[in-house]
Amino acid sequence: MLTLKRVLWVVFGLLLITVGAIIGIENETRVGFQLFGTSLGQMPLGLWVLAAFSLGAVVALLVTQVSVTALRRRVRSLNKQLVLAQQKSSPTP
Repeated sequence: MLTLKRVLWVVFGLLLITVGAIIGIENETRVGFQLFGTSLGQMPLGLWVLAAFSLGAVVALLVTQVSVTALRRRVRSLNKQLVLAQQKSSPTP
């Protein structure tokens, strides 16, 4: 099962690389980009699209990780409460 999972991740990665290469090749028009009055230079449109997608993916991963960390803390706290409740409710010999 682990081998199948790895193969699927490799195939998914290759698919993303292929799609990225196609986007880069198909969109060669150089465009400039300004952010808050600062020029970020000129690059092919395909690179800007890929950069924006990559930045969005990284931000989404970070936001998700914050939520997962909070949920893990909550689960740990609830597990401790459960153990204490079980110890209190179990009859002592």
